[in-house]
Amino acid sequence: MTPKAPRRDNPNGSGTSVLRFLLSLVLYTLAFPNPILEKGAGPLAWIALAPLFSLLPGWKPGRAAGLGAIFGVSLYALSNYWLWTYHPVALLIACGYAAFGLAILFPTVSHVFRAFPRSGFAALPFLWLAYEFLRSRGFMGYPYGVLGYAFWREPNLLGLASAGGVWLVSLAALAVNAAGGYALRRVLDREGPGEGSGFPRAAGVATACAVGIVLVAYGAGTLFRTEWEPRASLRVALVQPAFRERQRSLRDYRAMADRLIRLTEEARSGKPDLVVWHETAVVPPLGWHLRFRPNRDTLDLVTRIDAYIRGLDVPLLFGNGRAEPGADALTRRNWNSAFLFADGREVARYDKMRLVPYSETFPPAKFLPGIAAAIEAEVGQFWEAGREITVFRLGDAGFSVPICFEDSFGDHTRAMAEAGADFLVVLTDDSWGKSAPCQYYHLTQSALRAAELGIPVARAANTGSTALLGPDGTLIAELPPFEEGILRVDIPLPPASFRGTGYRRIGDALGWTALALGAAWIAAGVAVRIGRRSRKARGIGNPSIDNTGRL
Repeated sequence: MTPKAPRRDNPNGSGTSVLRFLLSLVLYTLAFPNPILEKGAGPLAWIALAPLFSLLPGWKPGRAAGLGAIFGVSLYALSNYWLWTYHPVALLIACGYAAFGLAILFPTVSHVFRAFPRSGFAALPFLWLAYEFLRSRGFMGYPYGVLGYAFWREPNLLGLASAGGVWLVSLAALAVNAAGGYALRRVLDREGPGEGSGFPRAAGVATACAVGIVLVAYGAGTLFRTEWEPRASLRVALVQPAFRERQRSLRDYRAMADRLIRLTEEARSGKPDLVVWHETAVVPPLGWHLRFRPNRDTLDLVTRIDAYIRGLDVPLLFGNGRAEPGADALTRRNWNSAFLFADGREVARYDKMRLVPYSETFPPAKFLPGIAAAIEAEVGQFWEAGREITVFRLGDAGFSVPICFEDSFGDHTRAMAEAGADFLVVLTDDSWGKSAPCQYYHLTQSALRAAELGIPVARAANTGSTALLGPDGTLIAELPPFEEGILRVDIPLPPASFRGTGYRRIGDALGWTALALGAAWIAAGVAVRIGRRSRKARGIGNPSIDNTGRL
């Protein structure tokens, strides 16, 4: 019988383990936009999870679940703290969602390590990526914090996104973190088949692998980076009114209208091809009030805004609510919409399709009407989801308009590009966040969408980030958050020869692949552990085999 080597560190309770846990928490937070570094320190994402990964093999499933929940709550409380200013419940939901996901992921990883103690680190990047992928989908989809977004200011790396989406960027970073975690575990915990020169040698090999992955990632990203000569450009004026307070009253509506009209008059002097206002720049639904006239004071304001829009000599894209009568005289159906007006008339409209959970929609409303009514009273009316993508047309240029956080979903913006959009114009209002990190956190999503699709993304926001991103995800121009102004940009149009990126062709295939591989590893782990228990019960095999996950 071969004796087990004594453990020199207890991953479940030692001081170094606590430090590693906290170090990952801090590094992960700093990699993304934060109060200390408003735009984040993306390169930290290469090592942010390595200390945490070095601990996971030593945790038993029960403890792993608890620590996963703690990590999830802590991470989102630190990185998405600005949700509190929208509503405290919003932050609690985000933290709870992260805690739930990681409380499942961490014991799952522990299970795989206990089944495959020597190859668990190879499975780890795919298991984590599967978690990121699942967390970004469905009614509760919330991609903020997916590791790949931390690299939004690294255009040479974002070339990977053009090939495989944000998932390929994440996978590269997760592979580096896994290699780093393996090296840390070999050195700090002194675990392995012996305590000779194999320890530093194994750690050195793992470190070399990590460096190699980084170099290959940047090299491949440079190779896949989207570059094309534009066939033409569209001159656009993106208006940022910087109205810091949420529009709640007729007085607010008037103040916003005055500011938008003043800035638009200033923008007209540059003879733009298009002027853009942000999401729900005009809150009262123009069509509803002009048609049904429910309130005289609101009607006066709406009539003034409508007359100004129709009298413009330049096309205007703007966000406004849309309303139609409901099933009875007491109900009204509402949509969060974008309208394009030109030559005094409405040219096209898009109704937002991906709604914010618990804020814009509540699917169980029919079964929980009391809760739904309480939510609406607290955060405002629910919207209905739009049914189809719109490609707006100006001359020979086509563009689509993701509203609010719709640009957080690559499958949605990919469908817009496939429908014929030459570029995207994001309309959003993140004024409720009251912090620059909140505005930049959202900007990270747009950068990845531009890189994935190989087309420009313009953003018109109330308080930020109003910006233009190039087809490779590069930030070309921006207005500082919370500063009133006009961003005048020339949006390049892709040539007719541009056939799209690899991501345009394969979509989220890598995310689904990670999910399938993760499921296969889990199933194989179950089979292996059942087999071991069966052999042990029959007295077959070497009883000295260490199945605790130690390497």
